[in-house]
Amino acid sequence: MIQPLGGRLLGAILFAALAVPSSAYAEEPVDRASVRAQVDAWTTPSAEATRGTQPAAPRLARGEGRLGWGLEVRTAALRQFASDIDGGGRLEVGRLFTQANVSYSPKPKMPLTVSFGYRFDGYDFDGRATGPFPGRPWSDVHSFTVGVPVFVPISPRWFLLAVPVVRTSAEDGAAFEDGISAGGFVGASYKVNDRLRIGPGIGVLTQIEDDPSIFPVILVDWQLARTVRLKTGRGLGATQGPGIFLEWEPNRRWKLAAGGRFDSLRFRLDKRGVAPGGVGEESGLAVVLGATFRASTRAEFAISAGMSFMGELRLEDRDGNLLIREDYDPAPFLGLGFTLRL
Repeated sequence: MIQPLGGRLLGAILFAALAVPSSAYAEEPVDRASVRAQVDAWTTPSAEATRGTQPAAPRLARGEGRLGWGLEVRTAALRQFASDIDGGGRLEVGRLFTQANVSYSPKPKMPLTVSFGYRFDGYDFDGRATGPFPGRPWSDVHSFTVGVPVFVPISPRWFLLAVPVVRTSAEDGAAFEDGISAGGFVGASYKVNDRLRIGPGIGVLTQIEDDPSIFPVILVDWQLARTVRLKTGRGLGATQGPGIFLEWEPNRRWKLAAGGRFDSLRFRLDKRGVAPGGVGEESGLAVVLGATFRASTRAEFAISAGMSFMGELRLEDRDGNLLIREDYDPAPFLGLGFTLRL
């Protein structure tokens, strides 16, 4: 079914975004003066990997377009500070993201890539619920993702992208095979000029004990000025999830960004909790400010801070029937990230 664009749906796009390595987005053949207009749109696994709007360094020196094997490792940590749940009690969350992209390029600009991702969400409920929502509905959640992005330039102006993905998300103590979801994303991007790329995409993803999601996507990478860019993407630094960001690069070392992103996590519960073998879900909209420091062509450090809005918690039984839903108040967060390319 085609679902409305809500927190759950937009969060599903995270599956595809997490699976795409930045090395897969080398631009099509253009002259050196237009290299800085290359595409690093939302499909880049994290916006902190943006190659920059300043005149680019030679691509081989920066590890793009080279032949042979490559490895990109990303890790990030985020703390979402305590906020009140409408049904009583408080919630605080610690998150960890790790991703490794292993690629092999038999030809320039034609990388073959496998992406492995791990996500940890440590939920800390204070257990003081006064309403119907349980005091501690779940604890820690682990997610593993495997993706095989395929990037195909078909002309000097068009490229195609396909991203089949498999993920499992489950609470501590739950069987990981019970939390499997799978699907894929297909999109295309058109180079309007040296400053603008835009294109459509569509994704299909199964959901744990729910109907598959079918969702449209718009890919945008728009260089508004020499050092300013507007783009859809996964997020900044330690943030995750699809969104839109305005980026400013005053020099080759630093990038500042502001924007918003959605995040959604749906997972299988263990068989000992308040909903044995059921399904939990968290979703929200984050407004983010961040900075990235490019230490070298191989290493980057990022810091981000912001506020999470429209936070929602859902608890369902083992068949996906809703038991209870509660909102939680806006929550500040702070994150750190690191990227290494070999």
